Amino acid sequence: MGISKEEAIKELQNRETVFVAYSQATKLPYVKCDEETYNDQAWIFSTEEGIKEFGKKMLEEKVLLMGMKFTKKDYPRLYGTFYAIGVNTVVWVDGEDKIEIDLPDVAKQADMSKIEPAKRPLLNPTLELSGIYFMQELRRPVEKDQHGNLRELEEELIVNLKKSEYLVAMNVDPEDPK
Repeated sequence: MGISKEEAIKELQNRETVFVAYSQATKLPYVKCDEETYNDQAWIFSTEEGIKEFGKKMLEEKVLLMGMKFTKKDYPRLYGTFYAIGVNTVVWVDGEDKIEIDLPDVAKQADMSKIEPAKRPLLNPTLELSGIYFMQELRRPVEKDQHGNLRELEEELIVNLKKSEYLVAMNVDPEDPK
């Protein structure tokens, strides 16, 4: 029968612990672009066994993963990370049940407009996401000719580098503003 979207959302919000697939290449959540919907997905599992099984399956494709355990108190940081890196859906895997859920249905994004501009964090989710995809593919332990779309991922990363905003530290003399 499967799990309903509402049940999955409640589980993701209230469960005591979850396991998240992390990429060994980036040390960030593993992100996968769905081939049909083009959603950028993060994978969350109800059990350690579930994430181990997923890791073994992905190892066949030479994708190196690790599981990270999150407790309920860590959920705001976890979902904040998802927003910061540009993830728009989560795939909840609970035993045999698997369902994709839009991230805003699970956790609301913090309203940064209430923070004064000078103290507002600088976020570049599109750049983060293109960097994650590029590094996940670049560091896959395969022969050079087996890296599918590495060139396209690099081009996308360069385009997003040019479009992004940066915070640059500078040493300025207060008496000589030039």
